[in-house]
Amino acid sequence: MKRRTISLLALILAAVMTLGLAMNAAAMDDNPVEGIVDVGPEDTMKYNQGTVSNNEGTVENNYGTVEDNYRTVSNNEGTVEYNKGTVENNKGTVENNDGIVENNERTVENNDGTVKNNYGIVVNNERTVENNDGTVENNERTVEYNYRTVGNNEGTVKNNYRTVENNDGTVENNYGTVEDNYRTVENNFSGATVTNNYGTVKKNLGTVENNFGGTIEEGSQPQNQYYELPNPQDNFSYEDATWSYNSWWIKSDATVTIKAADGFYFESASISGGLGTITVADDHKSCTLSNVTGSLANGGLTLTVQAGEYVPEPTPTPDPRPTTPPADSTTAAEAASAPTVQQMESAERPDPQDVEANKRYNFWMGVKSDLRAAGDGRTVRVYVPADYTNMPASVMEQIRLLEKDITVDLRWGGERLIITPATAQRKTALKAFWTFEQLCELYGE
Repeated sequence: MKRRTISLLALILAAVMTLGLAMNAAAMDDNPVEGIVDVGPEDTMKYNQGTVSNNEGTVENNYGTVEDNYRTVSNNEGTVEYNKGTVENNKGTVENNDGIVENNERTVENNDGTVKNNYGIVVNNERTVENNDGTVENNERTVEYNYRTVGNNEGTVKNNYRTVENNDGTVENNYGTVEDNYRTVENNFSGATVTNNYGTVKKNLGTVENNFGGTIEEGSQPQNQYYELPNPQDNFSYEDATWSYNSWWIKSDATVTIKAADGFYFESASISGGLGTITVADDHKSCTLSNVTGSLANGGLTLTVQAGEYVPEPTPTPDPRPTTPPADSTTAAEAASAPTVQQMESAERPDPQDVEANKRYNFWMGVKSDLRAAGDGRTVRVYVPADYTNMPASVMEQIRLLEKDITVDLRWGGERLIITPATAQRKTALKAFWTFEQLCELYGE
């Protein structure tokens, strides 16, 4: 291309601006601020400071606007509005990419093509970012290697070495940090971290800090396990529970207090399937929830809340029944050196692999703990799950050995069973448990 004189250039530009004509790039090396040109298939525009309407050749240095790029913009510090070719070095803005941006140091707003090396920002990725050392704000397709930040992932991050903030898609291999996982982390490697897991970690060789009802299929268990609670109604609230992801949670080794609202009280409270222990306070204004081993969000926790003020039931007069069980031809009298409660608990401990038996064992362990903690003259109400068929002998022995005036009020299968230290049965040899039917016969009202 040959240089034109200043007067000729001015005349040409005046014609372009007056008639709205697009000039061919072969007519000039430089396109000034107010110029409008098309770059043909064999042409090269060295410096663009104005507007290139359609680029089918090469714009070496763009400081203005390339409206439609079908071939190559070598160095962009301005704006490429629609890229269907290649932007080699982007320090400006590529608004809509359907082609290739090889080195991005600033902004690619809507990517439906390929960003090979990103050091800046890809706002909406619907296709491929090969190497990310900047920020991908919304990923709906694929980030192959992430060395910095993926803000919201609804697609796939193949290899993460730094941070995925919100994962609602798939992180295949995590070597860095996934802050909030709502879907899938396939491999969480040693030294890597999933901060909050609500979805699935298929193989965990690193750390899952907080597991909110999620699943870890294989590998190390979480540092903190949380179980979901039912959403509170207007008539009760939680104290010391954790609020996360629009739900209330209880940590597995924590205790949560459930408080009735003003003008209400708890008539009763129960947990199904041995998933924990719940105790109603004497004034029925609160409940204590502990030893939780599973989600209580879908019917696991039953609270009966009534309006008004709680009126205590009269303290029942213990039924003067024999303090020894009926003669049992299959058992002998208790030996003089009777086993301690702790020894009995050791014998009652189930196989660790039997999940259901361990839930029931932990339930009764919680009851004994409440009995030992109760003050003199108190009534301890225990709501026993309806599907339980027996009470371990160690519970009866614990009641019998209490050196204080305690009334145990068992609410079980629609029955009310009252046991005190004075009426508790002495353990006989080989007696491992008391069936529900035996207890109803001895202590039913």
